[in-house]
Amino acid sequence: MDYPFTLPDRSGLNLALRPARYLSGLKILKDGVPLKRSMGIYTVPMANGTSLYLKLRVNLNLYNTPQIEYRDHVIDVLPALSGFWGFWGGGPFLLLGFVGHLVDWEHSPRLLLFLGFVLFGICFGIANTATFAVLRSHMSAHARCALALIITPLALVTFATVINLVHKLM
Repeated sequence: MDYPFTLPDRSGLNLALRPARYLSGLKILKDGVPLKRSMGIYTVPMANGTSLYLKLRVNLNLYNTPQIEYRDHVIDVLPALSGFWGFWGGGPFLLLGFVGHLVDWEHSPRLLLFLGFVLFGICFGIANTATFAVLRSHMSAHARCALALIITPLALVTFATVINLVHKLM
């Protein structure tokens, strides 16, 4: 799903942002074709032979919202999400701090603790990414909410099941 955007003084360009997919990163498209990137700067060729230069900036906040820098302007491309969805999508990472207080550090095997934290990060990293991808999709509002509310508990059940299996094997 591509998100169209316009530059402040160049409204005739057909530019869009394509969010990161499974194995590819963020891309800026002109007329549906990805632009070439060099040293973090995208070059937009113009019809008269000149070029415009865009820089992609990714905020490492809860929402991972990319912004585009053009001259002195910063363009927000993706729509903002409400605080509830930010908490819901990223909230499980807050649990990691509380898990440390519940662990019996003296009697737990170090390998199990390490695997637990790694699996926790993987499960909820995928859940966080999937939740925000669903919330920004073009599905109906009811489908987006239903899927977004199911993803995080599903990650919790997956984490608990896998860590329980690992614990039984050790």
